[in-house]
Amino acid sequence: PRDEATKHDAFQLHQHPLLLQEGDALGMGVQPAWTVDVVDLRSRSPMSSVTDRLIQGSMWLSLSRAIVNGLSALSTFVLAWYLVPADFGLVAIATTIQVILSSVTELSLNQALIRHESPSETHFSAVWTLSVTRSAILALLFAAASYPIAEFYNEPRLTSVMLALSFSLLLSGLANPRRVMLQRDLIFWQ
Repeated sequence: PRDEATKHDAFQLHQHPLLLQEGDALGMGVQPAWTVDVVDLRSRSPMSSVTDRLIQGSMWLSLSRAIVNGLSALSTFVLAWYLVPADFGLVAIATTIQVILSSVTELSLNQALIRHESPSETHFSAVWTLSVTRSAILALLFAAASYPIAEFYNEPRLTSVMLALSFSLLLSGLANPRRVMLQRDLIFWQ
């Protein structure tokens, strides 16, 4: 116990068992001993653990988001440095179409795993299979649409850019669905 209690402290009263005096087998005449302990409520609150994990998780998410945005800006600067404006426009067109296609067909399977009370191996397998199937279909559609879109923009070089981006669509579906469990358990630093 500390000498001074703060506003976060509470006093707990504990009753000790009857003390037996020597020669007193029944403990007659012995009063129970009472003690007062000062307890820090901040250390006992179940919410403090969640709050600490949430604060630590938000710091890790902010750091990772800053790194991703920094790398994205760096790649944009590198592309702008090496590509002429016409080539940079081709990449912008293809990337825009890819983002729209990915956003429209998003299945939100990771959020379903997070909300599920206790996902099993079957759930993880189903999410991975659906993600791979979705990304394969998107990659094929994106690759098949590359020639008509290039004709629409009257830019034959757009075909090769879209074919390269279709490969990245295929790879995006191979992500491990178990990583969302880290997010569910507020373990953001892994």
